[in-house]
Amino acid sequence: MEAACTRCRDQGAASVWLATNSENTPARAFYRARGFGEVGQTQFRIADQTYENTVYRYVFGPDGG
Repeated sequence: MEAACTRCRDQGAASVWLATNSENTPARAFYRARGFGEVGQTQFRIADQTYENTVYRYVFGPDGG
């Protein structure tokens, strides 16, 4: 995660977005602990099943972090 965020920041991205299954409590805690904020919901479809996903965003600060 850290390497991916560093690469995005180094490429000039202002933020990083990701989504995870809304029922994946450990993943949600992992992202929040790293400073990602919840910004919305979306659905992910596999065949005839739809799964609720939580969307997160991490905004790089002026100091790059």
